[in-house]
Amino acid sequence: MIKVYISNSSEEFVKEVNHKIAEFIKFYIAFQEDHDDNRYEIAFPKFLLRNNKTRCEEVISELYEYSVDRYIHILSPLHEYALFKIIEYCEDNYEDYEKDKTEGETSLFGIVDKSLSDEEDNNSVENGGYSLSDFHTFDFYYDNIFEDFDFLDVDFFYNKFKLSPSLFYENVDVNLDDYIELMPLDIQKEYLTLKESNNKITNDVIGEEVEVNVQDFINELSNISPGKQEAKKYENLMARILSFLFSPHLIEPRTQVKTFDEREIIDMTFYNSATHGFWGDIKIKYRSNIIAVEFKNKEILGNEDYFQISSRLNDDIGRFGILVVRKANRLDMHRAYRRLHGGNVIITLSDTDIIAMLKTDATSFIANKYRKFIEKA
Repeated sequence: MIKVYISNSSEEFVKEVNHKIAEFIKFYIAFQEDHDDNRYEIAFPKFLLRNNKTRCEEVISELYEYSVDRYIHILSPLHEYALFKIIEYCEDNYEDYEKDKTEGETSLFGIVDKSLSDEEDNNSVENGGYSLSDFHTFDFYYDNIFEDFDFLDVDFFYNKFKLSPSLFYENVDVNLDDYIELMPLDIQKEYLTLKESNNKITNDVIGEEVEVNVQDFINELSNISPGKQEAKKYENLMARILSFLFSPHLIEPRTQVKTFDEREIIDMTFYNSATHGFWGDIKIKYRSNIIAVEFKNKEILGNEDYFQISSRLNDDIGRFGILVVRKANRLDMHRAYRRLHGGNVIITLSDTDIIAMLKTDATSFIANKYRKFIEKA
């Protein structure tokens, strides 16, 4: 039997509710027999039916089996979605069916166990105060066989999660793992990637915030030689350091982020969660909900390095970027100023800057560096 969310419900009451649910499912199946290719289209998202028709068939069969056996089944979101759509289908077609049914055909609401009629008591606290007459309204089933309707809003919840996983976890009581079958395949992959990335940052960076040894970061940095050979090692280290330095204002660090056309890759991005202070001002002034970061494991830069990060900045991602390098000189400052005239602010951070930020307040340091940059422009 499918679980009914009514307090003090008797076994016979739950059994009768499930008997009606079974009739809904049979009604749906009977009226879809002539539409073999699309018989499950009403009850499932199109992407699921297209990619896994067998799973759709299984869910319909399982729903019927659940409604007629004696076990209490708590439905998964996918089962809830399908059952909701089946009941919705029955409601939409009920009046036409009642008008057109031939003599002898049973009314959709005509299946009532008469043995329960003597127990009917509208004022009884048993069965939540419901009586047999309540079985004849669709609202009864919408209200009492679904714990909630989150399964109808998976896209809404996922978009909130995508914007900021950590804020989603803090403020939304929904486990998206339970709803993964209701996501298109590309969204499933994206979700799992974002989740893994968030878990890695949580475990490897945020979890170290109390125990991190700043000197270990400095030693590790000094042991990496400039150049292409150790570029990946440098990028990985800087991703860890910046995630540590910029938390909690810049969150959701992601590496190797593809641009919307998937033709270019940004080394690292942060979500700017600040509502005030320096990062809050940057968000407002430069529309920087996202902070883009590029890493260059070299001591001598060229115009192309500044052009690259500048090309990543726009009104959608924001106009504030950070270029992390091994050494920077006066010429590099002029290269950054040229980008400023195009509306982009690029702050260059060298090894010396990174070490200083590890030894002091990182936000205050970069705010001071930004102020000097703007004042000399």
